[in-house]
Amino acid sequence: MTMGKLHKEIGQLIVQSAEDPEKSDSQVIQDIALKTKEIFTNLAPFSEVSGDGGKRVLNLEALKQKRFPPATENFLYHLAAAEQMLKL
Repeated sequence: MTMGKLHKEIGQLIVQSAEDPEKSDSQVIQDIALKTKEIFTNLAPFSEVSGDGGKRVLNLEALKQKRFPPATENFLYHLAAAEQMLKL
């Protein structure tokens, strides 16, 4: 698995936040939570509400049409899987 731009951004955020002596553990967690929310906001246009319970699920075709770099597409797909956003 190769690292894409998104992976590097997340890694840099975690390292910079964790290395900052002025930040507490809870502030580091808040930084990571904020980045996670940003990623989910960017993933939202590629998801739709499912008919069974109103849960959001990834529309894989919409994600593929965006033509992200392969590493980013793979990361977003696996993120959706980890968050149980895949319709099986």
